Amino acid sequence: MISAVALTVHALLTRQLLPSVAFTSVAILSQVEGSLAIIPKLVMQMMEAGVSVARITHYLDGEELDRYLVHGDNILVVEASISWPATLEDRPVKMILSAINIHFPSGKLSVISGPSGSGKSLLLAALIGEADKKCGIIAVPRDCGLNVSGGWILPDTIAFVSQVPWIEKDTIRGNIIFGLPLDPLRYTKVLSACALSHDLGILPDGDMTEVGLGGINLSGGQKWRISFARALYLRAGILILDDIFSALDTYIGRHILEHALCGQLGESRTRILATHHTDLCIPWASCHVTLANGTIANVLYETVDSPRDLTQSGSNNMPSADAGAPQSTRPEPLLPRDRRNQCSNVSEDESDRGRRSTRDDHRRQDVSGQARSFVGAEKKEIGSVKFKTYKEYMMVSGGLWAVAVVLLTQVGYTVFILGRSWWIRIWTRAYTDANGETPISIFSQAAHPTNLRHITTQHQLYDAYSQGHSLHYYIGVYLALSFGICILFVSKFFSVLAYSIKGSRVLFNDFSTAILNAPLKWLDTTPFGRILNRYTADFNTINESLADGLGFFLHQALQLTAIIAAGVAVSPLVLAFASVLLFFCILIARLYLPGERDVKRIESITRSPIFDHFDSVTTGMAIIRAYRMVDVYAQRLFGKIDDHARATWHRYLFNLWMILRLNLAGTAFATLVAGITMLRSDVDASLAGFALSFALQYTVAMEWTVRQYSSTQMSMNSAERIFEYSQMPVEDSSGEEPPAYWPSNGSVEFDNVWAGYTPEQAVLKGLSFRVNPNERIGIVGRTGAGKSSLALTLFRFLEIGAGRILIDDVEYFGSEATDVT
Repeated sequence: MISAVALTVHALLTRQLLPSVAFTSVAILSQVEGSLAIIPKLVMQMMEAGVSVARITHYLDGEELDRYLVHGDNILVVEASISWPATLEDRPVKMILSAINIHFPSGKLSVISGPSGSGKSLLLAALIGEADKKCGIIAVPRDCGLNVSGGWILPDTIAFVSQVPWIEKDTIRGNIIFGLPLDPLRYTKVLSACALSHDLGILPDGDMTEVGLGGINLSGGQKWRISFARALYLRAGILILDDIFSALDTYIGRHILEHALCGQLGESRTRILATHHTDLCIPWASCHVTLANGTIANVLYETVDSPRDLTQSGSNNMPSADAGAPQSTRPEPLLPRDRRNQCSNVSEDESDRGRRSTRDDHRRQDVSGQARSFVGAEKKEIGSVKFKTYKEYMMVSGGLWAVAVVLLTQVGYTVFILGRSWWIRIWTRAYTDANGETPISIFSQAAHPTNLRHITTQHQLYDAYSQGHSLHYYIGVYLALSFGICILFVSKFFSVLAYSIKGSRVLFNDFSTAILNAPLKWLDTTPFGRILNRYTADFNTINESLADGLGFFLHQALQLTAIIAAGVAVSPLVLAFASVLLFFCILIARLYLPGERDVKRIESITRSPIFDHFDSVTTGMAIIRAYRMVDVYAQRLFGKIDDHARATWHRYLFNLWMILRLNLAGTAFATLVAGITMLRSDVDASLAGFALSFALQYTVAMEWTVRQYSSTQMSMNSAERIFEYSQMPVEDSSGEEPPAYWPSNGSVEFDNVWAGYTPEQAVLKGLSFRVNPNERIGIVGRTGAGKSSLALTLFRFLEIGAGRILIDDVEYFGSEATDVT
């Protein structure tokens, strides 16, 4: 509307509108309007940047980790009060341990016990610097990185096993050696001591079996043993362990206590263990700490003269264990004779199994070339974005009706723009000079200097009145066209954004529904970063860039068509020049788009590992800091960011490559048109001016059309990735509706049930049993026997491959999922 108001005011004041004034003003004011239209978007982006900066500043201004640990020869806590780290809002309700005084003996096993919630994990966290110290002193040996003894163990380093086992997305071997060189002898001893050899023999690739993030494809006991094996294999002289026996059965726990925690690999280390299994561990301990009511209830130490005093005296909250055992030896395991023999067989055979497992792993690698990957590579499409993707996006955004409305507003806007320019031409040509002659053009005056006398004054050359129509008539039509342009301008953006929001909402709902109903195997084998990448970056592209790019591409394509049509209407010769530039632009685009598409897809894929790594690091931050591996993981994160930034950098290089060549082609085209126009004597001034103007406008329009087409394809890559997950197979929730009174009794029957995470790997094999109403049933079995799988089957997380489950004689998996959950 700026150009409309400016030309209207000028015409009313001067009672005339010169062609030179009209077209020059429209060209300049159109640029001004374009610049002013960007201001609201810039303001919005500045506000978003301000919010982001404020959030980052708030995070960076938060509390830093207090490095309160001091150097000492032994682990010592003196008059300390500690609590969990928390924000200011959480401070009044935090758990606090006060008046803590402990001296943990070096090279010995110390046990911390107490009721649930008494602060055992908090005390261990304080020893590795992961708690808030209110007062007192906590001293630990400082890691100097030197080993004066020359052996494997570094006495002043710490290894930590948290209450929740932390497993990386790596092979089992990679999780155990944790970046250290592989020592085959020590590695085999660790596998044997942690009772892992039998499990590795069952796994398809032995210790080279890849595990998902968090050990998703491992049982609870296997996760614990791998986490403890990592601490045992590493060179740390201090082991801080948080209830490592909680997920282990009695016999495996006894084996690990005797051969790992108190065996050859652990007996020379300082071991601090928080546990509820006091009957199992106290006979082996040299220090027993009992926590209760936010402080230490009792501390007992083993004396040199009477090493059994610790277990004989006991504590008020702890039952005594093996009080009658000889003082000169460790207590005999309290097992039945047959189970004792079985446990001893495990200890005798584990070493041989470990050696065989290592050899078998090498044989597997030789046969298959590489271990099978639990988490497959992220899928990357090849070639141009399929028409099917465009069609599906249009259908979720409103279908053919939406396409028709968008096209109608876009075409209407372009027609009104052309109509307004054409009306200005009619308006300016309608004026005549005082003698009734057609106004002389500037090019003609330059060619005939004698005609300069006709432009002595504007009032002499042009009359203020037109032929047959008043000034207000021309102004009225011009304002009506300008008002229509404003309405259509708003309408085209509103229609694009409205249908884009609708499409984004449908895509988000379909994507979320597919994720929530995905098979458990898919959730286990798909890293969280891939899902998060689509929820953040890809949906952000769809919400902000895709619709805007599609609308701008349609606008540029229609503008290009209009420019060609206007040029052909003046002179068919223009079509020849346009075809030449069109050929070169299509050639450049065909060279540019394949590389740009692939780089864009690589950029999208390389973003997922950043999310995965960040999620893994935040989950295991306490362990990483305890192992002094912060710099290693920071460098890994930087490497993944560099991979993503490298793809982004090359994508911008591709873009600049295309822009440079399009500009060179456009410049050559405009120069060619200007040269031909100047050399030809039969081209008049008006046609020459139009030809040059057309060449410049056509070059810009062609460049932006190609750029927006490529940008739309790049943005459509995000929709392609969303459709990939939205259209994947989901769990079958269909079935018959059970009776309204079901279940009434609560009987459960398994009839020859085969179930597992995949049809090829059944965990439950022909399981049959019946549970009568009101019966209490305990499910027992060794680690990895299928206890958790049985529970997951009852919750319908696992599909059964054969057999049936009956609840009150109604087939459980034959009923609709929404009625039984």
